[in-house]
Amino acid sequence: MVTTSEDGRLFPEITSYGAEDPMVWISEDSTIHAILHDEQGPNRCTAFGRHAFAVDGGTRSSSWHYGDGDGVFAYNGTVQTTSGTVLNYFRRERPHMVVDSKGWPTHLSNGVQEQTTDDRSYTLIQPLARDAGE
Repeated sequence: MVTTSEDGRLFPEITSYGAEDPMVWISEDSTIHAILHDEQGPNRCTAFGRHAFAVDGGTRSSSWHYGDGDGVFAYNGTVQTTSGTVLNYFRRERPHMVVDSKGWPTHLSNGVQEQTTDDRSYTLIQPLARDAGE
């Protein structure tokens, strides 16, 4: 069980609409990770995601770190395809990570919506780059 802040929230720094659709995994070094659709802003229609993690098993709210702050996003609405085309999504949510046997993410999957004029959506799967030192 995770002990939360006095008001019952794991991440009290989350404001406005909050965050949703967490996907949780554990990496080889026993770090617990979560990727979440970020809904902070004037409405719930965002194309942003945040990364949260805990290195000690996550049993206390103080052990969790949330990517808060301007520009600290796990992903945003801009995606460059292998052909070089740049796509800008209106909404990008329902994040899921594909991880390798060591718990390192290899791909990010999202439900995406291209524009506001209709509700057509589809699943986007994006390969992720790794740091050269890992």
